[in-house]
Amino acid sequence: TYNLDGTLATPLLAQDSPEGDITLPAEFTVSGDTLTLTEAPGVNQKIIIVRRQGKLWSDPGTPLSGADSDIARFLRSKQVDLPR
Repeated sequence: TYNLDGTLATPLLAQDSPEGDITLPAEFTVSGDTLTLTEAPGVNQKIIIVRRQGKLWSDPGTPLSGADSDIARFLRSKQVDLPR
């Protein structure tokens, strides 16, 4: 929900649970290699696009402890030293 001045209303309810989650309207869409803004930018506004790609640490369905990837081997090579 939004306040009368157009700002987002964020009640202080259930901040640590999914009940406090809100969904914002999309600001852009991506189709293939085309990014389309939902609203035209204002005059002299700078648009910066940051693309982040994730990398799977293990094959789907394979636990990380049994994976044969660089990340899994690195994690398994370290000894856990918990406080006593």
